[in-house]
Amino acid sequence: MVDLIVTNGDSAGELLRRSLQGTEVLPWRDVLHEGPVPLTETREELSAVRVSFLAEAGAADPKVLENDFEARYRGLSISTTFDRVILWFEHDLYDQIQLLQVLDWFADHPREPETLLMVQADDYIAHQEAENIVEQAALARTVTDAQLDLSGPAPLIAGLDGAPFQVEDKARMEAYVKSQPALTTLGKDVAQGRADWAEHHPIDRWWGGTHLTNARLWRWDSETEHLIAPL
Repeated sequence: MVDLIVTNGDSAGELLRRSLQGTEVLPWRDVLHEGPVPLTETREELSAVRVSFLAEAGAADPKVLENDFEARYRGLSISTTFDRVILWFEHDLYDQIQLLQVLDWFADHPREPETLLMVQADDYIAHQEAENIVEQAALARTVTDAQLDLSGPAPLIAGLDGAPFQVEDKARMEAYVKSQPALTTLGKDVAQGRADWAEHHPIDRWWGGTHLTNARLWRWDSETEHLIAPL
């Protein structure tokens, strides 16, 4: 069995590679807690923002950074060739934001059940002994749907592929028709009244001449069948 380990950088990656035979390591290099991390339509747009910031900060030449960012996503794109993928990150902010970014990718590229795992280290990986690494590897746990839901703007429905009304792109339309949608963890909570969708999504748009925001949001009362004006 060959595993792919995604971790926080080169020092941790080298220790994991030496300690665990038969594994490949993909280091995730970006100090996401520094600089802009805007919500973008594509990962390429976000990578461009990060490359610009890191280059201006003197981290490396822009071309080097671009190649590094492209390489890590190529690494994720071939992760299907591995028996398992293990997300191995530490407890601090640096790692936790990286973990969210990696989870976001796997939320859009789901693996077979129980083949995406996580090790949550309580201490810095590079400070640990090889024996501790082996013990922690045995404690890897399957990544849950709830954890995948945390990775981005929380969707209510999962499993929708393609897009509707694609007259010119028949493949996307066919993928949409064949989708098998299901409520996410958040979707189930919203449906049962246990969660408020607006608390998980930024709202700032005009609708029918009305400016809607999270602080100024009209609600629908299903019992009285009336709109409730914002306070």
